[in-house]
Amino acid sequence: TVPLEEGAKVVSREGEHVGDVERVYVDEEEQRVTHLLISKGLISKSRKLIPSMWVESVREDEVRLSVDEHFVENLP
Repeated sequence: TVPLEEGAKVVSREGEHVGDVERVYVDEEEQRVTHLLISKGLISKSRKLIPSMWVESVREDEVRLSVDEHFVENLP
């Protein structure tokens, strides 16, 4: 188990920075992460909700996704 902190860098499968972890959503009953809210930008932040099934790997300071940058950018 690797601790995941808010502010960790989130990268696409090809290594492009797509945002930073803003919040981690957890299913308390199952005790597992369900989604990550990521944000990108300084003044006008865009926020994206990423399902945990898209997470390929987690390190203390980085989350790598199994989807590409364009897929994340096209989320509502």
